[in-house]
Amino acid sequence: MRPKNRDVDEAVKLAEAELKVRGGPYTDDAHAWALYRAGKLPEARRPATGAPARDPGRDLLYHAGAIRLAAGEAEAGVKTIQRALEQNPKFDLTGAAEAAKLVAGR
Repeated sequence: MRPKNRDVDEAVKLAEAELKVRGGPYTDDAHAWALYRAGKLPEARRPATGAPARDPGRDLLYHAGAIRLAAGEAEAGVKTIQRALEQNPKFDLTGAAEAAKLVAGR
């Protein structure tokens, strides 16, 4: 398995390039998540909340919730992550474990 959270600046650049040719909730989510991992919370906040509104899938919900938590929106962040875990508590090998830790820590 490849390590996560590396080359985050490159991930931001790639996501921004992709936004120029393709939109949609998954592209917005990838962009928001890359910004979040790069520590750019103000920029990550807008696309993070829009993506799950258009496609409330567990990955998008988890990402939006984690970003909301990091931005200081504890109640909304926890509720959003809980929605992801309700869909499938093992939705991703590492993401689901991170999601459960974020909710448990609140």
